[in-house]
Amino acid sequence: MKADQKDPREDILRTIRILKQNGVARNEIYIRSFEEENLRVLFFDKEQLEYTRKLHKDHSWENPLIVAFDSSGKLFNYPLTGKGPRKHVGVLNFAGVGPGGVCLMEQVSEKSTKVELSLGLTEWSVSVGVKDPIAQIYISDFSWPIINSVFNSLMKTSVEKYLDERFEAMMNQEPPSETTAVYLIDKLHLVPIFLKRARQMAGKEVGDLFCKVVLKILTARSLMAIRKLWVAAMKVFAGEDVSEQNKEDLVEICGRIDLGVVEKSLQNLENVDDCYEVQEFGASALRKKTKSFRYFSKIFEQYVDVCGSDDESRNPYKCKELMNYFLSEYLGLLPFFTLAVFGEDSQLNYPTSTQVELYWRFMKQNVFYKQNVKDVKTADYFGRVQAFNRDTSQIIFYLKLQKNL
Repeated sequence: MKADQKDPREDILRTIRILKQNGVARNEIYIRSFEEENLRVLFFDKEQLEYTRKLHKDHSWENPLIVAFDSSGKLFNYPLTGKGPRKHVGVLNFAGVGPGGVCLMEQVSEKSTKVELSLGLTEWSVSVGVKDPIAQIYISDFSWPIINSVFNSLMKTSVEKYLDERFEAMMNQEPPSETTAVYLIDKLHLVPIFLKRARQMAGKEVGDLFCKVVLKILTARSLMAIRKLWVAAMKVFAGEDVSEQNKEDLVEICGRIDLGVVEKSLQNLENVDDCYEVQEFGASALRKKTKSFRYFSKIFEQYVDVCGSDDESRNPYKCKELMNYFLSEYLGLLPFFTLAVFGEDSQLNYPTSTQVELYWRFMKQNVFYKQNVKDVKTADYFGRVQAFNRDTSQIIFYLKLQKNL
């Protein structure tokens, strides 16, 4: 960019500087971190901090607090400084949202790696200032940058160590302790992606039946129930022959599971292939190191007919490719997507991250007055969000909304 040429980012940067300076002057800090070179802005108000502390105080494993994390690239457009036809670039919006869609923290950044996300989450955690985990349950889609940043900043452990510890607790039928947080993958993201791949590998009939097995694993209350289900699946999907009784046993175990919701979620997911690439990126080695992978691999080796191809089999349901795929890509991460992680006596249902989707929708429809958010001046973004989050009446509205959810 020429020396006399105006930086197209200047209006945005100046607005953020003013917001930050005004907050410091009034001792009402809203912009918590601001990096200009590669834009990263972390922002949350004192009302959000106080509400987060109240949520932490009022919840326990008897009534667990669920905080959902998600990213959106559709709220904030950022001008590019270089040459070329593209004038703007989508900037990542990242938010942590509590019950009822109440935003607890938010960050926008040009980069979406775990480094940027970890910086924001660490500062938020320090600002909240509680000793135990802020929430009992954290949930997100299958995004490794989000997963790793939450483990780095909030869970204070590695993903591999967590998976092994939770699986060991499942084997011993131990529920989480009061100082333990649980991380789950949103089933409305995980299962539709699996259904798409299962149908590609095995066809609709076999793929749908196996997807019902996956849904049953999600709602299983114990590791023994999952093992029983896995063995029943082996007999149907991995053997050279399959009896009608084996198939009936599997159908009976799965119950009358309806894939309608999964089908709808699959249609609603944008860029499913892109989501899937994020899911698989950089995690294959981790999956095959975990205790859960080794546990189910042994069962797999006992029941799978290692000789003969699927084409040569007399079993119309046989699909070793699908079985291997589920074992290698999913079962190594089992504590991320089963109710068994809560203990056999738990009555919790499988949560979803709909509360963060509710926040994004409310922002788009109400804060930006139902206009095309891409037409909103980016410099206005932080002012509008600040006004929304600082409005006590809106917080009260959210609290009332929470009671009706």
